[in-house]
Amino acid sequence: MQESMASTGLFLLRGEPVRSAMITDFKVLRHGDTIRDAANLLLSTSQQDFPVMTGQEVAGLLTRSSLLRAMASEGPDAYVAGSMDRQFVRLTPDMDLADAMPLLSRAGSCALVLDGDQLIGILTTENLSEFLVLRRITQSSGNPGIDHGLS
Repeated sequence: MQESMASTGLFLLRGEPVRSAMITDFKVLRHGDTIRDAANLLLSTSQQDFPVMTGQEVAGLLTRSSLLRAMASEGPDAYVAGSMDRQFVRLTPDMDLADAMPLLSRAGSCALVLDGDQLIGILTTENLSEFLVLRRITQSSGNPGIDHGLS
C-alpha cells in the first residue's frame, strides 16, 4: 500500500518544477548570529530550519536539531556558524519535483533552492506533502488549482 502511495505521489510530481512547491517566504540567519537569535526565530515563526548567510551567499543550514544540540552543549551565546551544516542539499527551481524527492529524503526535512548562487526558496518534506494533497484535490475535482503552480 505504501509503495502504491509513493508511486502515485511520484506520478503527481513528475513534470512539476521545484518552484511549484518551494517556500518563498522564509527567514535567514547571518553568519554572526547566535544560537539565541536562532532560538528566537524558531519560536516566532513556523520555520524549523534556517539558511545561514554570509553577505548574499549561503554559508550553511542550521536545522532545528542542530540548534537544540548547540543550545544544550554550547549555550545561547554560541555562534550559529559553529553548528550549521555546510553540506546541505541544493536544488534548482526548475528541477523536477520527482527527481528532488529522493534528495529531500536523504537531506532529512529541508533542502535549499538556489538559482545560481542566489537563495530563492526552501523545500521541506511538509511543504511537499501539502503540495501533493492540493495537487490530488485539484486533479480529482477538475478545478484549476491555485497560484503557486498547481494549475
